[in-house]
Amino acid sequence: MKYVNWAFETCHLSLSISPFMDRDGKIIGVSFIGRDITANRQMEEKLQKSEEEYRALFESSRDAIMMLDKDVFLDCNKATLDLFGFYSKEQFVAKRPSELSTANQPDGQDSLTAAVKHIEKAYRDGTDFFEWTHVRRDGIPFHAEVSLSRLEYRGNTVLQGTIRDITGRVRIENELRRHREQLEKQVMERTAQLSAANLALRDEIAGHQLTEMAMQEQTWQAILDNVSDAVLLLAEDGRILKCNAAMERMFGKTSAKIIGRYCFEIVHGTSAPIEDCPFIRARQSRCRESMELSINGRNYAILVDPLLDSHGKFTGAVHIITDITDRKKIT
Repeated sequence: MKYVNWAFETCHLSLSISPFMDRDGKIIGVSFIGRDITANRQMEEKLQKSEEEYRALFESSRDAIMMLDKDVFLDCNKATLDLFGFYSKEQFVAKRPSELSTANQPDGQDSLTAAVKHIEKAYRDGTDFFEWTHVRRDGIPFHAEVSLSRLEYRGNTVLQGTIRDITGRVRIENELRRHREQLEKQVMERTAQLSAANLALRDEIAGHQLTEMAMQEQTWQAILDNVSDAVLLLAEDGRILKCNAAMERMFGKTSAKIIGRYCFEIVHGTSAPIEDCPFIRARQSRCRESMELSINGRNYAILVDPLLDSHGKFTGAVHIITDITDRKKIT
């Protein structure tokens, strides 16, 4: 029950009433015991408000967000249903993560085994961030970024999964890699042709080569400028060879002030690579490297893909920067 105290504040009272009886069982009186539970009720109201605010963010997020306990889905938002092609949450939570994945991941790992490793890592370390190939309800596969975070949900320790469809970005990365390989092949072919031709023919071929390379350069730049993430093409030593329009917008610099500089000078404003630099790691491992970092109050996911020639020699890298600040607000 509610009451108003001496300071005219509305308080909450827990009231217990017990009867007094004589030897014959006749009620001869009652006892009233009151306990002020205002603090408890206020805490409950704050928790309820916090949960309502989280639920509003959860449901309105454009990223697919779901809750899972081990390999069992507990809840999901509308973006998850749209991404996977389900009509109701009941349909989605009836599935296991392995049922929404291809049999094997691109690196050849069995999806069920790989999923268990990622889930265990997230429970152990608190977070895990990786790429994954999922399958929609209609059987169509798609590439995704997955972020797992450990949290307390309705009294239990569970994982919150955030999934972002990156099929378009993967397609662009593959196109960039193919484009570079084609350029290298064309240069080698042109070199062989020029060596065998006379001076006049050599000049003619060189003219055609310059025209084709100029057209390819325009195509390459147009592809990159349509990507919402910041993309850099780095030389072997980390100098920036190319960048897209999103990179210019993200760091407030024109391409003229970006190209030719080292990536750490533009991204971090430092005179040397940062600790655990993903470009340095990619140059050593010859594999994709990633990290998350905060710059000027915003959060970014960094991906670095090494570029190797036909002999496996490191020749540079594709450096992609994604602003994940809004996603981090949810988690």
